[in-house]
Amino acid sequence: GNGGFCGWVGGVGETTSSRGERGERRAAADAEGRRSLSSWLASVSSIAVFAASAFMPSSAFAENELAAMADGKFNPDLVSSECFATSCRAPTKACFEDSGCKKGLMCTARCLGDSACITGCFARFGNDVLNEGLKCWIEDYKCINIAIMEPGNDAPEEVPAPPLALATSFSTASMEGEWYKVLGWNRQYDCFDCQKNTFHDTAGGSSATQPATVDVDFSMISKKSGREAQSNEFRMHEKLLFDQEFVSSSAGGKMKSRRTAHTEGRMFGLTFWENWYVIGENKPNEPEFKFIYYTGKTLQNTYNGAFVYARQPELPREAMNSGD
Repeated sequence: GNGGFCGWVGGVGETTSSRGERGERRAAADAEGRRSLSSWLASVSSIAVFAASAFMPSSAFAENELAAMADGKFNPDLVSSECFATSCRAPTKACFEDSGCKKGLMCTARCLGDSACITGCFARFGNDVLNEGLKCWIEDYKCINIAIMEPGNDAPEEVPAPPLALATSFSTASMEGEWYKVLGWNRQYDCFDCQKNTFHDTAGGSSATQPATVDVDFSMISKKSGREAQSNEFRMHEKLLFDQEFVSSSAGGKMKSRRTAHTEGRMFGLTFWENWYVIGENKPNEPEFKFIYYTGKTLQNTYNGAFVYARQPELPREAMNSGD
Protein backbone atom coordinates (compact mmCIF):
# COMPACT_ATOMS: atom_id res chain seq x y z
CA GLY A 1 0.00 0.00 0.00
CA ASN A 2 0.95 3.61 0.00
CA GLY A 3 3.02 5.04 2.80
CA GLY A 4 1.30 8.24 3.88
CA PHE A 5 3.55 11.29 4.19
CA CYS A 6 3.08 13.17 7.41
CA GLY A 7 3.82 16.85 7.58
CA TRP A 8 2.25 20.25 8.03
CA VAL A 9 -0.79 20.04 5.80
CA GLY A 10 -1.14 23.80 5.86
CA GLY A 11 1.92 23.92 3.64
CA VAL A 12 -0.20 22.94 0.62
CA GLY A 13 -0.44 26.01 -1.58
CA GLU A 14 1.72 28.27 0.62
CA THR A 15 3.36 31.25 -1.05
CA THR A 16 7.03 32.22 -0.89
CA SER A 17 6.24 35.00 1.56
CA SER A 18 4.51 32.58 3.91
CA ARG A 19 7.32 30.04 4.12
CA GLY A 20 9.12 31.99 6.84
CA GLU A 21 6.27 31.11 9.20
CA ARG A 22 6.11 27.46 8.15
CA GLY A 23 8.45 26.10 10.83
CA GLU A 24 6.62 27.80 13.70
CA ARG A 25 3.21 26.70 12.43
CA ARG A 26 4.35 23.13 11.91
CA ALA A 27 5.92 22.91 15.38
CA ALA A 28 2.75 24.28 16.98
CA ALA A 29 0.56 21.91 14.96
CA ASP A 30 2.69 18.89 15.81
CA ALA A 31 2.65 19.78 19.51
CA GLU A 32 -1.14 20.19 19.53
CA GLY A 33 -1.59 16.96 17.60
CA ARG A 34 0.61 15.05 20.05
CA ARG A 35 -1.34 16.46 23.01
CA SER A 36 -4.67 15.44 21.46
CA LEU A 37 -3.52 11.92 20.63
CA SER A 38 -1.70 11.41 23.93
CA SER A 39 -4.82 12.39 25.84
CA TRP A 40 -6.98 9.96 23.83
CA LEU A 41 -4.56 7.06 24.08
CA ALA A 42 -3.85 7.71 27.75
CA SER A 43 -7.48 6.86 28.43
CA VAL A 44 -6.97 3.54 26.65
CA SER A 45 -3.95 2.86 28.86
CA SER A 46 -6.02 3.58 31.99
CA ILE A 47 -8.73 1.28 30.69
CA ALA A 48 -6.18 -1.50 30.31
CA VAL A 49 -4.97 -1.07 33.89
CA PHE A 50 -8.53 -1.15 35.24
CA ALA A 51 -9.53 -4.15 33.15
CA ALA A 52 -6.39 -6.07 34.06
CA SER A 53 -7.05 -5.60 37.76
CA ALA A 54 -10.71 -6.52 37.46
CA PHE A 55 -10.51 -9.91 35.78
CA MET A 56 -6.88 -11.06 35.97
CA PRO A 57 -5.71 -10.10 39.46
CA SER A 58 -4.13 -13.39 40.43
CA SER A 59 -2.51 -14.33 37.13
CA ALA A 60 -1.22 -10.92 36.11
CA PHE A 61 -0.42 -8.12 38.54
CA ALA A 62 -1.08 -7.26 42.16
CA GLU A 63 -3.05 -4.06 42.76
CA ASN A 64 -0.02 -2.12 44.04
CA GLU A 65 1.87 -3.01 40.85
CA LEU A 66 -1.05 -1.83 38.74
CA ALA A 67 -1.14 1.39 40.71
CA ALA A 68 2.53 1.95 39.93
CA MET A 69 1.90 1.19 36.26
CA ALA A 70 -0.90 3.76 36.22
CA ASP A 71 1.47 6.38 37.67
CA GLY A 72 -0.60 6.66 40.84
CA LYS A 73 -3.88 7.23 38.97
CA PHE A 74 -5.34 3.76 39.46
CA ASN A 75 -8.64 4.02 41.33
CA PRO A 76 -10.29 0.66 42.16
CA ASP A 77 -13.54 2.48 43.02
CA LEU A 78 -14.08 3.02 39.28
CA VAL A 79 -14.11 -0.73 38.60
CA SER A 80 -17.01 -3.15 39.12
CA SER A 81 -15.66 -6.69 39.30
CA GLU A 82 -19.23 -8.00 39.43
CA CYS A 83 -19.95 -6.35 36.08
CA PHE A 84 -17.09 -8.26 34.44
CA ALA A 85 -18.45 -11.53 35.81
CA THR A 86 -22.10 -10.88 34.90
CA SER A 87 -22.96 -8.26 32.27
CA CYS A 88 -19.69 -8.72 30.37
CA ARG A 89 -19.01 -12.33 31.23
CA ALA A 90 -18.75 -13.55 27.62
CA PRO A 91 -16.25 -10.93 26.29
CA THR A 92 -14.26 -11.07 29.53
CA LYS A 93 -13.94 -14.87 29.28
CA ALA A 94 -13.06 -14.56 25.58
CA CYS A 95 -10.29 -12.06 26.36
CA PHE A 96 -8.90 -14.19 29.17
CA GLU A 97 -8.74 -17.17 26.81
CA ASP A 98 -7.25 -15.19 23.90
CA SER A 99 -3.49 -14.68 24.10
CA GLY A 100 -3.58 -11.62 21.85
CA CYS A 101 -6.22 -9.90 23.96
CA LYS A 102 -4.42 -10.64 27.23
CA LYS A 103 -1.06 -9.52 25.88
CA GLY A 104 -2.59 -6.40 24.35
CA LEU A 105 -4.19 -5.47 27.66
CA MET A 106 -0.99 -5.94 29.64
CA CYS A 107 1.14 -4.24 26.98
CA THR A 108 -1.15 -1.21 26.96
CA ALA A 109 -1.27 -1.01 30.76
CA ARG A 110 2.53 -0.79 30.89
CA CYS A 111 2.62 2.18 28.51
CA LEU A 112 1.62 4.75 31.16
CA GLY A 113 -0.21 6.76 28.52
CA ASP A 114 2.69 6.95 26.05
CA SER A 115 0.96 7.26 22.68
CA ALA A 116 3.68 5.64 20.57
CA CYS A 117 3.85 2.71 23.01
CA ILE A 118 0.06 2.18 23.01
CA THR A 119 -0.14 2.40 19.23
CA GLY A 120 2.59 -0.25 19.10
CA CYS A 121 0.58 -2.50 21.44
CA PHE A 122 -2.46 -2.37 19.19
CA ALA A 123 -0.27 -2.99 16.14
CA ARG A 124 1.15 -6.12 17.80
CA PHE A 125 -1.85 -7.51 19.66
CA GLY A 126 -5.00 -5.63 18.62
CA ASN A 127 -7.87 -7.86 17.52
CA ASP A 128 -11.66 -8.12 17.54
CA VAL A 129 -11.66 -9.91 20.91
CA LEU A 130 -9.94 -6.97 22.61
CA ASN A 131 -12.16 -4.46 20.79
CA GLU A 132 -15.33 -6.24 21.89
CA GLY A 133 -14.05 -6.38 25.45
CA LEU A 134 -13.35 -2.65 25.56
CA LYS A 135 -16.75 -1.90 24.07
CA CYS A 136 -18.56 -3.96 26.73
CA TRP A 137 -16.44 -2.85 29.70
CA ILE A 138 -16.44 0.87 28.91
CA GLU A 139 -19.44 1.75 26.80
CA ASP A 140 -22.14 -0.89 27.10
CA TYR A 141 -22.13 -1.66 30.84
CA LYS A 142 -19.57 0.71 32.40
CA CYS A 143 -17.68 -2.00 34.26
CA ILE A 144 -14.95 0.63 34.16
CA ASN A 145 -16.66 3.96 34.77
CA ILE A 146 -14.26 6.56 33.41
CA ALA A 147 -16.52 8.36 30.92
CA ILE A 148 -16.45 12.14 31.28
CA MET A 149 -18.06 13.13 27.96
CA GLU A 150 -21.68 12.79 26.85
CA PRO A 151 -22.12 10.27 24.01
CA GLY A 152 -23.27 11.41 20.58
CA ASN A 153 -22.39 14.07 18.06
CA ASP A 154 -21.98 17.69 19.11
CA ALA A 155 -25.09 19.86 19.03
CA PRO A 156 -24.86 22.46 16.23
CA GLU A 157 -24.15 25.31 18.63
CA GLU A 158 -21.38 23.29 20.33
CA VAL A 159 -19.48 22.46 17.14
CA PRO A 160 -16.02 24.12 17.22
CA ALA A 161 -15.33 26.66 14.48
CA PRO A 162 -12.92 25.55 11.74
CA PRO A 163 -9.51 27.23 11.34
CA LEU A 164 -10.45 28.29 7.79
CA ALA A 165 -13.74 28.94 6.01
CA LEU A 166 -15.54 25.95 4.53
CA ALA A 167 -15.02 25.33 0.81
CA THR A 168 -17.97 27.00 -0.92
CA SER A 169 -17.87 24.91 -4.10
CA PHE A 170 -17.89 21.54 -2.32
CA SER A 171 -20.29 18.89 -3.64
CA THR A 172 -21.12 15.87 -1.51
CA ALA A 173 -21.22 13.62 -4.57
CA SER A 174 -17.56 14.45 -5.24
CA MET A 175 -16.61 12.31 -2.22
CA GLU A 176 -17.92 9.08 -3.75
CA GLY A 177 -15.40 6.28 -4.28
CA GLU A 178 -11.82 5.65 -3.16
CA TRP A 179 -9.51 8.25 -1.61
CA TYR A 180 -6.01 7.98 -0.13
CA LYS A 181 -4.71 9.99 2.81
CA VAL A 182 -1.52 11.50 1.40
CA LEU A 183 -0.73 14.22 3.96
CA GLY A 184 -1.46 14.30 7.68
CA TRP A 185 -1.20 16.68 10.61
CA ASN A 186 -0.47 14.32 13.49
CA ARG A 187 2.52 12.03 12.96
CA GLN A 188 1.09 9.29 15.18
CA TYR A 189 -2.60 9.48 14.33
CA ASP A 190 -3.13 10.75 10.79
CA CYS A 191 -0.16 8.97 9.28
CA PHE A 192 -0.68 5.22 9.41
CA ASP A 193 0.57 3.41 6.31
CA CYS A 194 -1.71 2.45 3.43
CA GLN A 195 -4.66 4.60 4.40
CA LYS A 196 -7.48 4.19 1.91
CA ASN A 197 -10.99 5.48 2.61
CA THR A 198 -13.88 4.38 0.40
CA PHE A 199 -17.08 6.43 0.44
CA HIS A 200 -20.49 4.97 -0.47
CA ASP A 201 -23.88 6.63 -1.05
CA THR A 202 -22.74 10.26 -0.89
CA ALA A 203 -24.93 11.56 -3.74
CA GLY A 204 -27.88 12.26 -1.45
CA GLY A 205 -25.89 15.04 0.20
CA SER A 206 -27.33 17.08 3.05
CA SER A 207 -30.89 16.09 2.11
CA ALA A 208 -30.18 12.38 2.64
CA THR A 209 -32.08 10.72 5.48
CA GLN A 210 -29.59 7.85 5.71
CA PRO A 211 -25.87 8.46 6.35
CA ALA A 212 -23.20 7.67 3.82
CA THR A 213 -20.73 4.96 4.84
CA VAL A 214 -16.95 5.08 4.86
CA ASP A 215 -14.72 2.00 4.78
CA VAL A 216 -11.42 2.88 6.45
CA ASP A 217 -8.41 0.69 5.61
CA PHE A 218 -4.97 1.19 7.13
CA SER A 219 -1.98 -0.82 8.29
CA MET A 220 0.31 -0.76 11.34
CA ILE A 221 3.77 -2.26 11.62
CA SER A 222 3.96 -5.08 14.19
CA LYS A 223 7.33 -5.83 15.79
CA LYS A 224 7.33 -8.83 18.11
CA SER A 225 10.40 -10.09 19.96
CA GLY A 226 12.45 -12.53 17.90
CA ARG A 227 10.33 -12.08 14.78
CA GLU A 228 10.60 -10.01 11.63
CA ALA A 229 8.43 -6.90 11.47
CA GLN A 230 5.19 -7.40 9.62
CA SER A 231 2.36 -5.18 8.47
CA ASN A 232 -1.01 -5.82 10.12
CA GLU A 233 -4.04 -4.72 8.14
CA PHE A 234 -7.00 -3.05 9.88
CA ARG A 235 -10.46 -2.05 8.66
CA MET A 236 -13.10 0.02 10.40
CA HIS A 237 -16.33 1.67 9.29
CA GLU A 238 -17.79 5.12 9.81
CA LYS A 239 -21.26 6.56 9.27
CA LEU A 240 -21.12 10.04 7.74
CA LEU A 241 -24.00 12.51 7.53
CA PHE A 242 -23.61 15.75 5.59
CA ASP A 243 -24.96 18.89 7.25
CA GLN A 244 -27.46 21.19 5.61
CA GLU A 245 -26.37 24.80 5.20
CA PHE A 246 -28.74 25.85 7.99
CA VAL A 247 -29.49 23.57 10.93
CA SER A 248 -31.66 23.68 14.04
CA SER A 249 -29.97 24.49 17.33
CA SER A 250 -30.89 22.78 20.60
CA ALA A 251 -33.09 25.78 21.42
CA GLY A 252 -35.04 25.35 18.19
CA GLY A 253 -33.63 28.31 16.27
CA LYS A 254 -31.92 28.20 12.90
CA MET A 255 -28.18 28.72 12.55
CA LYS A 256 -25.60 28.31 9.80
CA SER A 257 -23.77 25.01 10.17
CA ARG A 258 -20.11 25.33 11.15
CA ARG A 259 -19.16 21.93 9.71
CA THR A 260 -19.45 20.05 6.44
CA ALA A 261 -20.45 16.70 7.94
CA HIS A 262 -20.42 14.65 11.13
CA THR A 263 -19.40 11.04 11.60
CA GLU A 264 -19.54 8.15 14.02
CA GLY A 265 -17.20 5.16 14.12
CA ARG A 266 -15.19 2.87 16.37
CA MET A 267 -11.42 2.50 16.77
CA PHE A 268 -9.56 0.32 19.28
CA GLY A 269 -12.94 -0.73 20.67
CA LEU A 270 -14.08 2.80 21.54
CA THR A 271 -16.75 4.85 19.77
CA PHE A 272 -15.76 8.25 18.42
CA TRP A 273 -17.84 11.12 17.07
CA GLU A 274 -16.29 13.68 14.72
CA ASN A 275 -17.05 16.97 13.01
CA TRP A 276 -15.58 17.17 9.50
CA TYR A 277 -14.76 20.43 7.75
CA VAL A 278 -13.84 20.52 4.04
CA ILE A 279 -11.65 23.64 4.03
CA GLY A 280 -9.94 23.14 0.68
CA GLU A 281 -10.25 21.26 -2.60
CA ASN A 282 -8.91 21.18 -6.13
CA LYS A 283 -9.73 23.70 -8.84
CA PRO A 284 -11.58 22.39 -11.92
CA ASN A 285 -8.36 22.06 -13.93
CA GLU A 286 -6.42 20.23 -11.16
CA PRO A 287 -6.27 16.58 -10.03
CA GLU A 288 -8.80 15.86 -7.31
CA PHE A 289 -7.93 16.44 -3.66
CA LYS A 290 -9.76 17.40 -0.47
CA PHE A 291 -8.31 19.19 2.56
CA ILE A 292 -10.15 17.96 5.68
CA TYR A 293 -9.92 19.35 9.20
CA TYR A 294 -11.76 17.51 11.99
CA THR A 295 -12.55 17.72 15.69
CA GLY A 296 -13.74 14.72 17.65
CA LYS A 297 -14.38 13.06 20.97
CA THR A 298 -14.69 9.70 22.68
CA LEU A 299 -16.40 9.15 26.02
CA GLN A 300 -13.03 9.93 27.61
CA ASN A 301 -11.82 13.15 25.94
CA THR A 302 -11.57 15.33 22.80
CA TYR A 303 -9.05 15.58 19.95
CA ASN A 304 -8.51 17.16 16.52
CA GLY A 305 -6.50 16.66 13.36
CA ALA A 306 -6.29 17.23 9.62
CA PHE A 307 -5.37 15.40 6.42
CA VAL A 308 -5.41 15.64 2.64
CA TYR A 309 -7.24 13.15 0.42
CA ALA A 310 -6.15 12.37 -3.14
CA ARG A 311 -7.39 9.86 -5.71
CA GLN A 312 -3.99 8.19 -5.88
CA PRO A 313 -1.44 7.21 -3.19
CA GLU A 314 0.56 10.42 -3.69
CA LEU A 315 -0.57 14.02 -3.97
CA PRO A 316 -0.11 14.97 -7.65
CA ARG A 317 2.50 17.64 -8.21
CA GLU A 318 -0.03 19.72 -10.15
CA ALA A 319 -2.16 20.04 -7.01
CA MET A 320 0.64 21.30 -4.76
CA ASN A 321 0.46 24.87 -6.03
CA SER A 322 -3.24 25.25 -5.30
CA GLY A 323 -4.05 28.16 -3.07
CA ASP A 324 -7.50 26.88 -2.09
